[in-house]
Amino acid sequence: MTPIKWDSEADATLIRMRAAKAPFVDIAAAIGCSYRAAEERSWVLRRIGVDVWVGKTKRKRSPELIAKMRDMIRQGKTQRAVAAEVGVCQWTVREWLNPKRPSVPRTPPASATVPTEPEVKPVARGVGAMPAGDPVSWGAITAGTVLDGKGYPG
Repeated sequence: MTPIKWDSEADATLIRMRAAKAPFVDIAAAIGCSYRAAEERSWVLRRIGVDVWVGKTKRKRSPELIAKMRDMIRQGKTQRAVAAEVGVCQWTVREWLNPKRPSVPRTPPASATVPTEPEVKPVARGVGAMPAGDPVSWGAITAGTVLDGKGYPG
């Protein structure tokens, strides 16, 4: 294919087809370029602020949706086709249909509370606090230092 000169008509086609969630291969065929060129032009348009892609709405996983996706897979549809029909990405289909994961995420019961630590009461000691400069406490603090044997400064 020859390099495409992007004009307003080619951009409008790209934007319209991306809004319809068409794959880049179909867009490239309609415009007459490679799919990589269509992908890069879409990136350039998004970079300059053009709303190229109408994003998919975030779907919540539900048992009904999982059952519908499994039925479609049993009918022989690919994960990509299932994803397009349901409105999620292909990775989401693969993750949701993974047998190692639960079909619906578990949530803690509403009545569950965070355990709190028991209140610790201070232990009553027989000796009160010693005043500053007390010879016993000052001697214990200064033993083996240059202040050993010197009185409390103050």
